[in-house]
Parts: sequence; structure tokens; C-alpha cells
Amino acid sequence: MHPSTRNRFEEVALLITFIIFMMILGEWWSVYEFNTDEGLNLQKAALVNSGYQLYSDIWSDQPPVLTYILAAVHELFPFSVTAARTTILLFSAVLFISLFRIVRRFEGRGPALAAVSILASGKLYLTLSVSVMIGLPAIALTVLAIDILTINSPASRWIRTVTAGIVYALALQIKLFVVTAAPALLLAAWFAKRDEKVNGYAKIDSIKNSIIFIITLILSIYTPSLLLHSYHFEQLILPHTAAASTAIYAESGGFTALLTHLWKSSTAALLFGTIGILLTTLHFSRSRAVALLWLTVGFIALTIHRPLWFHHPLLLVIPLSWLGGIALADLLNSGGRLRAYRPPYFENLGRYRFLVTIVILLLSLQLIANIWKNIWKTHKVFNQQSSNYDHHAVARLKLFLDDTQQLVTDRPMDAYRVGRLVPPELAVWSSKRRSTHAITDEDVLKIIARTPATQVSLRRFVHTEDFLSQIEKQLTLTSSVLKSNKGKRAFHFSPVSSKYRTADKIQAELKADDLANKLLSKLPHANTTGVGGLWRITDNKHYDRPSSSKPLPVHSIISRPAGSAQEVGSCLIAAWEQTAEITLLLEAIKIGEALSCTQSVGGGWKISAPCTREDHAQPDDKKTTFDDGTITSALYYALNLHDALISANLPIPEWLPTMIDRGLNFIVNKQSDDGSWPQALHSSGYSTLPTLNDDAMTGTIRLLIRANIRNHNNRYLDAARRAGDYLLKVQGLSTQTAFAQQYDTDGIPTAARTFEPAAYASLETAYAINALIDLYIATSDEHYRSAAERAATWLRQSVIAPEQWARLYEVASNRPLYASRAGESFYSIEQLSDDERSRYRWIGGYEEFPDIKLALDRMELLKQGREAVHTYDEAFENTALLALSPTARAWFDPERAIENPPPDFISSRHYVESCAQMIGQHRQQPMLHSPSSVP
Repeated sequence: MHPSTRNRFEEVALLITFIIFMMILGEWWSVYEFNTDEGLNLQKAALVNSGYQLYSDIWSDQPPVLTYILAAVHELFPFSVTAARTTILLFSAVLFISLFRIVRRFEGRGPALAAVSILASGKLYLTLSVSVMIGLPAIALTVLAIDILTINSPASRWIRTVTAGIVYALALQIKLFVVTAAPALLLAAWFAKRDEKVNGYAKIDSIKNSIIFIITLILSIYTPSLLLHSYHFEQLILPHTAAASTAIYAESGGFTALLTHLWKSSTAALLFGTIGILLTTLHFSRSRAVALLWLTVGFIALTIHRPLWFHHPLLLVIPLSWLGGIALADLLNSGGRLRAYRPPYFENLGRYRFLVTIVILLLSLQLIANIWKNIWKTHKVFNQQSSNYDHHAVARLKLFLDDTQQLVTDRPMDAYRVGRLVPPELAVWSSKRRSTHAITDEDVLKIIARTPATQVSLRRFVHTEDFLSQIEKQLTLTSSVLKSNKGKRAFHFSPVSSKYRTADKIQAELKADDLANKLLSKLPHANTTGVGGLWRITDNKHYDRPSSSKPLPVHSIISRPAGSAQEVGSCLIAAWEQTAEITLLLEAIKIGEALSCTQSVGGGWKISAPCTREDHAQPDDKKTTFDDGTITSALYYALNLHDALISANLPIPEWLPTMIDRGLNFIVNKQSDDGSWPQALHSSGYSTLPTLNDDAMTGTIRLLIRANIRNHNNRYLDAARRAGDYLLKVQGLSTQTAFAQQYDTDGIPTAARTFEPAAYASLETAYAINALIDLYIATSDEHYRSAAERAATWLRQSVIAPEQWARLYEVASNRPLYASRAGESFYSIEQLSDDERSRYRWIGGYEEFPDIKLALDRMELLKQGREAVHTYDEAFENTALLALSPTARAWFDPERAIENPPPDFISSRHYVESCAQMIGQHRQQPMLHSPSSVP
């Protein structure tokens, strides 16, 4: 085979191998964003393609060539991140093959293969090979220029010199930092005329060649700059010099930082390149001089430069790989110069040959480990999933996309992902531009004001409250997402003219088919400045409950049902299960993180707490509550969210398992010595006493059993058993084997609120039965089953009419008991005023007390075995949102009446109940209107 043919074959084979290697490494085309610079470059290209002019319309601190190339790609493949990254990969392939050709030309095939192998072992090079950033393309053209200059054919010598000058000019017009390679290119041009077969070379020819290269370079830079008006000193130069002098970047760089970057991301290049420098001193050649000069100038420049970004060291990786390939090939060659080299002190090491061998072996293993670590890290980067914040940002933008022409965002990739442009002045809204005051908040506000029908998405920088409030004067705040435990938030503003919809409008729209859009369109007003509770339309004040008179702080999260954050989130998860609309699940994640933010240090929740952006310090355990199923419903929601994320193949955020574990541990740690739990911690009066009211204690038992089944943690089951033993101890005796709402410290029924006297309670007895059944199924302890049976017998015997019960029964006499809010007790409900009758469930059947039906049904089914109860439970949990939390429960029943909120209020609870009805309609199957319909 002719040598030239063989060389071409090698190059094609190597190119194919490199592309295959990049494809095997991971799905880099699916990564949301490798670096925020990707979004900047893509938006500039899209704006140029749309007719905007660089430097006049579009602010840019980088030369124009790559922008024009990407604009052409955008024309062919609009808003395609994959197409843009593939373009960068082609540049990388040019770099890869050109480096191979150069080293092979001067050093041979072995060093050339070693050089590109070293190059491809570094995470920095591999990652930048598919990142839409300007550094690698500029370096690729620089290496190509050296390749063209050093071709050994005398034919068309001047044409090659001119071509190399043009190519290098293009490199400089992509990124100016490759000017550090200019001395190396001039040296290559000087050497280009040398004939290896003749001693010496004609200096006059070398001078001519260098002059032609310089003239071509100058003309190639100046002419396009003149034609395209691309030389703008105030944008291309001043921002970089200004950034270097700012305090924020003054310490960002230096000798140590540069070496650290190289060691972490290009270990083999740094190590073998250093050895290559030593080899160059032993055997100097012109090709090695070119590489060494590039390395020296580049190293000095980057050591001085501020700030030093992670991608800058790639400028040194190329000459390091070049020299490193020579060194590695020499080390592998038994006749290599490094092996033959023996300094005088080496003679003294002979006696320690074994030890030296061990040290060399260990160092070699460490090197191999570091190289593997680099490749493995690259694999992980290429296969990283989009964060939930990325998903949420895009989903929120899409929700209002029809009303939007341009997007104002500090993460331009978000706009590119939804197929929208940013205002040209904000294509480069970078930290450098902000720190040098090249763009100010006032500038951005003016741009927003003059941009018609815009959305604003802010999630990169920390913005001032004044800046945010000024935006809110122009647009509607529709989302405020907590991003991290440092309290950083992401904000979204939309051009929607009205963010409020009254209850009657929501009810009128329930017949619409588009479940996901219907729910999402109502969601912004339900969780913009907090989650849960109610908002008064007239002044946007946030309240816990309709009876509340004191407004809540901004960003308050309501944790106590009804109308809690976990109810809203559960609605979204259930709707996602029906529609597979990922936006619903992303909104549910946001609500879960809000609950995580307000979880106490110990793991509980208050009735409500603010999740502020200034401090994400979690509140202490004071006033945390078990009331109304606050903790149990929050944890059921967290467990459901965890399962949903797994089903959707979305990443599990770190805060979610932490929130679950902390919450369950809180329950165990706050259990009283007698096995009970109070209504609330650090409170006074009846709230400190053991409480079954509203399923507080009994619901906690059932949650612990569920957690033990999931996590196989016996601490949870042991705590549940202690609580079950408490129930056995306080259960009524003789013919009144019921349970009370609350007990004193001696286990005697006691009063709670003024209208809740010491009495046995039908509903709380049903709660206790369900907890005891679960304990029996989990432990096979007959004491729990028999206690549940005795309580069920009391329920059956205590009806006041067929399938009708009073809520309270007098201790000893078992007579129905009613009480006024003044504290007076009566035996007839007729003695209560109409108002007091309507404000409490004094009497009811299965509709009012569904858990009584649930308890009696489960008790009967238990006679058939555990599996019968399990089947029933699965069906029951499919009848409502948060079916296991009675106070938070919302039925999937389109026919069930929903209570409207007070006039002029937006109610989270109304949203949840409407959501449950819509889901019931969407299922298109016979609905289970109540537990009595469960088989």
C-alpha cells in the first residue's frame, strides 16, 4: 500500500474510532446544558439568523465567526441543541486528526497515536468536544493551521501558507485567547521551508514564508472585521480587562489553580507532557520546539489571566498531549532515550531497584486510576439527567408560550429549549457583564418594559427584592421555586392579564376535557407567593383558613389540612398519573420542596411557616403539630412523590428522602413514654394530651406500619406497637369498649375544646379500629384483633338510627352527647342552635363518617383473611386523594358537592376538591362515590 494511501486510511479509521468513542461515552446530545455559555452562544446564533446584527443589536464580548457558523446551523436545524453540539464535535474531530497528522509527520505513528490517546483520556477535552462553547473550535482551527503549515510537500507551498494564515485568522475570530499560539505558528511557518533531506535550510525562504503568513493573517482578520463591523473594542476587549480588575475575580486564577484544573481534568496530558518537556531538553527538534513554545507562552498567559475559567486550560492540553505522546512512546520503546538516560545519581539507586520498581508500579496504577476516573466522570456528565429545576423552568415557560414573543431570562438555554428568542441586548446576560456593570438592573427593567408580551424567567443569579418587585409591577408573578438549601429562588413572571379565577368560573369549566391545562391554568394563583390556604383577591393577602384574621408572611407554606400544600401536590401527582403530562409532576416536586423547606429541625411541621429566600434556616420544633393529620398527610405525599419520580424516571432530589427520613424519625422521637402522641408539641392545655381526634394518633400508627413495610425499619414498627399497646390500655371497659377523642395523663377520657366534653367518640373509635387491624396484620398479635372486634361491636350497638351515629357518647351511660361552645352539655341535638349544629359533625352516617364504614367493612373482611383486607384497602385508596388522611382526603367523585370558598377568596382546598372531581371525570369509569361502594 502506498504510504499516502495508508496515511489516509489511518486517518479515516481514527476519525471513525473517535466518533464511535464519543457516541459510546454517553448521550451528550440529551444533556440539558453543559455550561451556561451554551445558552448564550445558541441565542446569539438564533438572533443573527433572525436578522439581528452582532455588536449593534446583540451585545457580545466574543468575536463573530462561530456565531455565524451556528447561525447557519440554526437555519438548517432551528432550535436544535443536538445539531449545534454535533457542529462542535466536528471541530473536535478536526483537532483530533490534525494533532495526529502533525505528530506522525515529525515523530512517527506510535507517538502520534499516543498523543491523541492522551488527549482523549481527559474529561476537559471530551466534555468541550460536545459543548457549544467557543474555545475548542478556536483551538481546533489553530491546530489545523499548524498542520497545513507543516505539510512536507513542496508543491503549492505558498498556497498552504496563505491557507494556514486564513485558518488561523478564523481561529482568532472565534476566540482571541488562541493568540497565545501565535509565536508557535510563526515558528512553524519559519520551519515550513526546511527540507529534512538537506542539511540546513534557506533563511531567505523561511523569512518569506513567515512574512506571507503574517500578511495573510492580518488581512484575513482586518478585512472581515471591516466588512462585518465586527471589531468593537468596547465589547470585545473592555469587559475582559474590567473583569480582571474586579474583586470578585481577582483571586480566580494563578499558578496553583491552573495546575489543579489540569490535574483534575487532564491528568495524563499534564504528567506525560511534563515528561515530554524533559525529553525535549534531551533531544531537541523543530516540531517539539513548536509545541514547547505554544505551551510556554500559553502557560504564562493563563497564569496571569483573571478570571481563569475551567475551559481555559484546554489551550495547554494540546501541546501537553503533543509532547506527552512523544514521551509515552519513548517510554514504551525499549530503545528509547528516556530509558537510556542515566543521570549519575541513578547509579546509587541500583541497590534499591526493587523499591524503585514498586514505586514506579504504584505511580503507574495511580495514573491509570486517574485516567479511568476522568473517562468515567465524562460518562456521568454525558448521561446526566436534566434537573427538576430545568424541567420545571421549561414547563412553566411552555404553559404561557402562546402569549409570548420573546423571553427575558438569565438562563438563555431555557428560552432556546422552548423555541423562543431573548431580547438581543440580553443574549449575553453573564456574571462577567453584571460584575463589570456592563448591564444593570435598570437596563434589564427597561428592556422588559419595551419587550411586548414577554415572560421573565430568573433562576441563575440572586436578584434584589427591589428588582423583583419592579418586574411584578409590569408582569404577573406565577412561580417562585426554591432551588437549594441556601435559600436561592427561581422566579417566573408571565404576561397573563389576570391571575385570579373565581370559584364559579372554575366550577363552570369542569366539563372541559383538557385536564392538565385546566389544572395548570388555575395553579399559578394557588401557589405563587406560598402554597396552601386562601388568598383574598382584593389585596392578595394569604390566610391559613377562612376563620383566620391575621395574614401570613410571604412564601408561607400551609402544612395543616384542609387546604394544605400536600393536598395541592397530591392533586398534581394524581393528574399526572392520568395524563402523563410531566409539567404536573414538576409542579408537584416544587410543592414537595416547599414542604421540605418548612420542615422543622427535628422533622415535624407547624400549621404554617414561611419559606423565605433570605434564610432557609428551618424552624425549630416548637408548635409542630400532629393535628388534622398534618405530619401523616405530608409524609404520605412525600412517599407518593418519591414513587412518582421513580415511575417517571426523574431524578430523586436529595431533599426528598431526607425529608421522609427526618419526618419518620420525628414521629418516633416525639412519642411519649406511654406510647401516645400529643396533638401538638410545646403547647399548653389539651393540646399536650394524648389525642385521637381527627385521626392524629391512630393515623400516625398506620403511617409507621406503612413505612416499616417500605423501608424494613423495625424502629417504625416498634413505635407503632407501643402506640397500639396504649390503645389497648385506654379502651373502654365492659359494654362501652370505645375510644375517646383525648385522654389525660392517667388514660381517662378528658375534654378538649369547650364543645368537646369528655366522652367516647364514634369516629375516633373507627380510627382506632383501623389502626388496630393494621397492627394485627403486621404483627399477628391477637390482642390487637380482639380489641378491634370489641370496638366494632360497640359501634354496631351504638347506632341512633340505622347506619347513623352520634359523634360523642357519654361515659358510662352511652347516651349521645352534644355541647355548645359555651361548654353546656345536652342529650338532644335540638337543644343546640342552628349555627352550632352546622359547625360540627354531631350526627352522621357513612357519608359524614366514611371511616366508620371503612372500619366495619375491614373488620368483617378480616374474617376472610389478610388478603381480603389488602384488596379492599387498595380499592379504597383509589377513591380519593390522600385517602388515608381523613382531614386531607378529597374524593374522586364528580357528583359530590363542593363547598365554595368565602366571596373574594381563592381557596386551595376548593382547587383540590375540584381537581379530584376532574380526575374522576377523566377516568371515564364508574366512580366509587364513597367507601360504601368499595367491594
